Amino acid sequence: MTESTNADAYPAPNPVYFEIGQGTDVLNGFYSGINGDETIIIDYDRRSAYYDVFADSVMQTAIEREKTDYGNVLTYVCDLVGNTIHYSEEGLLHVNAFYGIDERASTSLSTYIDEGVGVSRHQALLTATIIEILRRRGVVTGVASVERNKYWKENGENGGHVWAQYTDSDGSVLILDVAKNFIGTLDESQERGYGK
Repeated sequence: MTESTNADAYPAPNPVYFEIGQGTDVLNGFYSGINGDETIIIDYDRRSAYYDVFADSVMQTAIEREKTDYGNVLTYVCDLVGNTIHYSEEGLLHVNAFYGIDERASTSLSTYIDEGVGVSRHQALLTATIIEILRRRGVVTGVASVERNKYWKENGENGGHVWAQYTDSDGSVLILDVAKNFIGTLDESQERGYGK
């Protein structure tokens, strides 16, 4: 673990933050897991320069590769997120224990970014955050949101999965699932058995 001041624990979601739900914006929102997991805050107004670096990196890649269309930009976003937050349930438990984060705690997404680990919800939140920043800059015209499902594991416990969704200005929808290394339509995700 790194000694970090970025384990920004909040006593409760700040009233200026809104709950991130299906089809909502993510910047300045908070996201509560479906199984009593920690509450994650996208504290963009408080730390915009921190989050803007990720959008800058995506655009630098797009310009260097001379491929700035939204399809390539979304791919670069997912690649960056996958390289920034590595999927690890064990790593997540370790980070939460190290910082004392539990189901009653609220913390900035930056904690997981700085530690480099998380699970699908952390990856989806960063994906949607970067896309929203790019939308505000006029790079993409669509809107990102965070979607989730809930299922029962074989051992009887409930589980869940979270992914980002991009809805273009023409209404077409792309699933951006960094945890499953998937970018495609809803139909394509169902054909692969992802059950979105």
